[in-house]
Amino acid sequence: MVEEIDIGITHFISKGEEIKGAYKYKYSDFIVNEITPEGEVVFLNRNYQMEYEEKLKKEKEELEKEKEKMDLTNLRLKLEGIIDEE
Repeated sequence: MVEEIDIGITHFISKGEEIKGAYKYKYSDFIVNEITPEGEVVFLNRNYQMEYEEKLKKEKEELEKEKEKMDLTNLRLKLEGIIDEE
């Protein structure tokens, strides 16, 4: 096993207990999967950013349409005197 001194580590900041482990050196030791805010595992590729931005854009458009519907419904109810104007 490689010791700290073998790779130039001569001092430690922590005064706590020593933690033994394997040093990582292969690229495969550092492969991770990204996770979206929705919890979906993402396998990154060149198209991911564009696809994700398109998905967010569609979701935003749907929310805006729902808001417009609510605004129109509230306007109709106000005109009919069913709810008070604010």
